[in-house]
Amino acid sequence: MDKPSGPSYDEIGAILRSPMNKMLRLNNMLGVPTIQTSVDGKLVSMRGITKPLKRCFYPSYEYTGPDSARRAAERAEEAGYGPPLPHDKRRRACATRRKVRGCDLGNTVDYHLRLYANNKTAFGRLGTHLHATARDLITAYNLWGWTCVVSQFPIAAPDLSIGTRLDMLARDKEGRAVLIENKTGFDAYLLKSTGKMKAPLGDIDNCPLNQHFLQLLHEALILDKYWGVDLYANSYVVQATPDGVTPYRLPEWIIARKEDIWLAFAAYALRTVGERGARKRARQPSDCSTASKRLRISPSPFPSKKSQ
Repeated sequence: MDKPSGPSYDEIGAILRSPMNKMLRLNNMLGVPTIQTSVDGKLVSMRGITKPLKRCFYPSYEYTGPDSARRAAERAEEAGYGPPLPHDKRRRACATRRKVRGCDLGNTVDYHLRLYANNKTAFGRLGTHLHATARDLITAYNLWGWTCVVSQFPIAAPDLSIGTRLDMLARDKEGRAVLIENKTGFDAYLLKSTGKMKAPLGDIDNCPLNQHFLQLLHEALILDKYWGVDLYANSYVVQATPDGVTPYRLPEWIIARKEDIWLAFAAYALRTVGERGARKRARQPSDCSTASKRLRISPSPFPSKKSQ
């Protein structure tokens, strides 16, 4: 059966009214927002999508910052961050610091955009505390005619134990839904690759922009296969840097390969789900005697009533 479409079809309304939403719950697990679903009466946590995508399609990619790791390490030592490290460890330490700063920026911008889309009252209280990057993104959305509807909307593929949150769902001037994946930074190495991706993308560079396209494609795939809404043609990676805001539409080459990509990712996700289940079962004792052996519990030194 063909999926509904056309100018009168409200795609965002279909997403927000989908019965799939009742299956998901967003909880804070140790301060980390976690998507959960009910399986056999038990809440099961979904894994995030970025790490499985990396392990499945671009495991050989190495994070490279905008400037020399050696010079960054020397500056860190001068600032008193610690004793000198060997060059390889020095390089990883500086890359980690840049990653942390980038994650902090992204989390702040995501929070401000979530308030903008979901809670206008709380957004108004930000006042001068609104982050400049979030302000640039909101200005760009308005210039492009995008009206933000909902931010950080949870979606999941329960059978694969994969979940993620949509950065932004918006409406364009024609009323069509727009799927947005926001990215902050990456200005110096967005197109810098360290090799090729794995099959079925063996001819594609593993640069950050293609990684972002892969993440956006899987968000659109989950919406298509589980929510029944097709947003491939109106999905964008939006990069915000100090120089401005740039939209990148999901390219045709990756949309054309979407089924092969989904099959490869689903096979990887199912295999890792099985491996995780096996490890979990191995950690759980089957009976009390096994538990005693695993925990090294000694027999009680006190005589039982039967022996008296």
